[in-house]
Amino acid sequence: MNSCSFTGTLGKDWEKREAGSTTVYNNSMAIKKYDKSTMWINIKSFGKQGEVLAQYTGKGSQLSIESEIDINEYKEKWYTSFKINKFTFCGGKKQEQQQNNNQTEDNSDDIPF
Repeated sequence: MNSCSFTGTLGKDWEKREAGSTTVYNNSMAIKKYDKSTMWINIKSFGKQGEVLAQYTGKGSQLSIESEIDINEYKEKWYTSFKINKFTFCGGKKQEQQQNNNQTEDNSDDIPF
């Protein structure tokens, strides 16, 4: 079984690219280890799932993912990334900004003029 679970913070906004007829979204995730050091992993998502992640998360967002490891060779080097199968929003900057915007819009009815 090829399954890995991580909870961490996104290191940048999603990068979108087209690979044939498939849309691929790439990012990096910082994960705190037991010794309080930080480990960075490369993550990727495809199609509609990636579109949702790009819309609602970005640099600084916290995310929990279930993924599978993907190892590829490119120009005689090996690269490891994790393909997201499932995800859970855990909070973070982009979601907080949207909530603040919604609160600002909701309070507009309370203005006395």
